[in-house]
Amino acid sequence: MPSGKITYTNRRENLICIMLEPWGEDYWIQPGETFEFVPMSAREDSFFAVVDHGRYVAVFAEGRGGIITVYHAGRKLKCGHNRPADAFKAHRRAG
Repeated sequence: MPSGKITYTNRRENLICIMLEPWGEDYWIQPGETFEFVPMSAREDSFFAVVDHGRYVAVFAEGRGGIITVYHAGRKLKCGHNRPADAFKAHRRAG
C-alpha cells in the first residue's frame, strides 16, 4: 500500500531540526508549524519512518519512493529552511 505524504507538527516550545534521510537535508520547524513530506512517487514498497532523537527528529524515506519534497503552508521548502546561524557550531568544534 503506498504511503503517500506524512505530516509533522512541532508541539514543542522551541525550534527543532528535522533531518530528511538518507539525503542529510535539514529543515528547522518553529513551534506550532506543520511540515508535509511528499514523495514524488508513492510506490507500494515505499514508506516513511520517523525517529525522535530528542535534539532533532529524523524522517527516513524508505524503499523506492524517490525524491521527497517538504512543504509548509503549501510552499515548497529548501534544505536549510529556518536554519539558525550557529546550528552546527557544536559539530564544527567536535570535528
